[in-house]
Amino acid sequence: MRKRLVTVGAVLALVGIAGAWAATRPAKASTDADSSAAAAATVNRFYFHDGPEALADGGSTIASIVLPKGNWVVTVKLWVDKAVPGGDLFTSCSLGLGSGSGADGDNAAYLAPTTGGGAGAAVLTMSASHRFSSAGSLTVSCGDNGTNAQYHQLRIQAVKVGSIVRTPI
Repeated sequence: MRKRLVTVGAVLALVGIAGAWAATRPAKASTDADSSAAAAATVNRFYFHDGPEALADGGSTIASIVLPKGNWVVTVKLWVDKAVPGGDLFTSCSLGLGSGSGADGDNAAYLAPTTGGGAGAAVLTMSASHRFSSAGSLTVSCGDNGTNAQYHQLRIQAVKVGSIVRTPI
C-alpha cells in the first residue's frame, strides 16, 4: 500500500510541475492566430502622390522605388486627364519590376477623342509580380504623347509574399 501511495504522490508531483510549467508558457495560438502569424511575415508597402503633375510628351519616370530581396506583387493606380481642355487625350504608362531579360511589368493606355471642347479622363491600373534575388527597382513611367495630360492620385501597393505561382488562363 505504501508503494502505491508513493507512486500516486510522484504522479501528482509531476502533474503539478507540468501544470506550473504550462502556466508560465505563452498560450498556444489558435489556427486563426497561426494564420495571422504567417500574415505578419508578409510585408505590405503603400506609396502615394496626389499631384496633379504634368506628364512629359515622350514619357518619363513618375515613380521609382527600391524593393528588398523577395517575391513581390505590385498594383498601380492613377488618374489621368487633360491639363488644358480641348483636343484628344492619349496617355500611356508602364510598370517595370527588375531589369534586363528577367524583368516583369505591365502597360496601360488611354485614348479619349474629345468632342465639344471637353476634357477626357481615365483611371489606369497595372499589376505585376516579380522575384528579386537582391534589392531591385520598381518604376512607373508615363507619357502624354503631346496631349497636355496630367496625373493625379498615384497609388502603388507592393506586397511581399512567400511565393509566386503564375498560372495561364
